[in-house]
Amino acid sequence: MLDRQKVDETQRPYLEALQYLHEHLNRDASPRNRLAIDPRELSGIASSFNRILLCEPPPRLEQGALNPSLDVESIEANYHAKHPEVTFIDALLNDTALDALRRFCREATIWKKDYENGYSGAFLGDGFASPLLFQIAHELRAKFPRIFKHHRLTQAWAFKHDSARRGLNIHADAAAVNVNFWITEDEANLNPATGGLVVYDKEAPGEWNFKDYNSDGNKPKIVSWLKEAGAQAINIPYRANRAVVFNSDLFHETADVRFKDDYVSRRINITLLYGYRGQA
Repeated sequence: MLDRQKVDETQRPYLEALQYLHEHLNRDASPRNRLAIDPRELSGIASSFNRILLCEPPPRLEQGALNPSLDVESIEANYHAKHPEVTFIDALLNDTALDALRRFCREATIWKKDYENGYSGAFLGDGFASPLLFQIAHELRAKFPRIFKHHRLTQAWAFKHDSARRGLNIHADAAAVNVNFWITEDEANLNPATGGLVVYDKEAPGEWNFKDYNSDGNKPKIVSWLKEAGAQAINIPYRANRAVVFNSDLFHETADVRFKDDYVSRRINITLLYGYRGQA
């Protein structure tokens, strides 16, 4: 961003401190996802740590954001053909919308929430909100009324994954409909057979609370319950501009991730949640 004058030269010491810490991390041979840093080594990032230095939200597109060639009837039929509901949509966005989202996610310094498995997150209240994102969410509801019905957008976020770390653990979400779509180019994915999402065909028990079905600490309980329930895994491989649309009560997890090891090639997925659990 410095070479394109997106941020000014006052941020160069911050960049150099980040590069130093990245090299320090690469020299560490431990399998851990987090590394302890001497407080003196953190001084270089203190002035910019957890600050949004650049955030240029993409605007609405007059010509629309979704691909105009989507086969609405077929997609809605595929969604309702499975019980519980799950399908995927290829070529979700038009080229202009996809390019704008990629540029925003690569340039904006909004990735402030880190997770144990080595991925980082950006949420609506932390800078991820944009007119284009809300346009996409609205156009999905309008285009696929048999899927989204009366459900409105309730939450949205994005995750950026390390090239060879574990993604999201198995969980369900507190919503009625889940849309999970990917924007990183296919060329970044080193294994086209995976890298996407695994969805299990059993809904979280109605009596389970959010902690029961969404906490990493409850993974053994979830896995045991799925085994007892005879759940089958549906593997949906990664494809750029592919969206997985499913009943948000279904347990799901990130498939094995093997992407190129550079920043631009990081796997980026965007999640849109509609409605509330138990309000189908």
